[in-house]
Amino acid sequence: MFRTLIVMSVLLLSVSGCIIYVEGANHSSLKHKQETRILNTEDLSSLMANVGAGQLTINGVKSQKEIKLTANIYYHENTPYILTLKKYGDIAKLNTSFEQHKNMRPNPYMDLVLSIPAYFSLDINDGSGAIKITNMEANIQLNDGSGNIQIIGGHQLDIQDGSGSIIIKNNSGNTTVTDGSGMMTIRNSAGDLIIDDGSGDIKLQHIAGNISITDGSGDIYP
Repeated sequence: MFRTLIVMSVLLLSVSGCIIYVEGANHSSLKHKQETRILNTEDLSSLMANVGAGQLTINGVKSQKEIKLTANIYYHENTPYILTLKKYGDIAKLNTSFEQHKNMRPNPYMDLVLSIPAYFSLDINDGSGAIKITNMEANIQLNDGSGNIQIIGGHQLDIQDGSGSIIIKNNSGNTTVTDGSGMMTIRNSAGDLIIDDGSGDIKLQHIAGNISITDGSGDIYP
């Protein structure tokens, strides 16, 4: 049944022209290379990222004074792509994208690993693929199309998610989640919690503040 649903989803997305990143998908026809970027964080206080398909991992380090980026790029030969990490005022901006061509299969993607100062705030716009954010201390704003999300740490959290499971642990401020579908687990949250959920089970443990939930379908567990 699960395999049938995957096949149906892929067929529908092919008809509509959407791009999907599937973790573990066969990329034997894609070429691979690794690139790194390092950006000094003097006078910087936040990271703004606009990234497409692929896994995104961000780890906060208290004493770090630079952003370290490692990108594993899976691409078609002669297909241009963008990978930039630059300063704009007090913001570090990360941008990734591929030039898309009709009938290009499989879709190219980048797996990104960032090590950044823990005090940075985050503003992330992500297309698809798993996201893992750990050991951050400031606010996190995340707009995600699809893929599983795991956030451990952070202060105020504002998450807009299309589909995929969400795990949030140990944040020190308020949390707002707008979710289309997928299971949600939130533990050890120090502030108020507001959830607007389409479908999927919700599990909550040790929420210090007030809780407000608007839920379409799925069980809610205390």
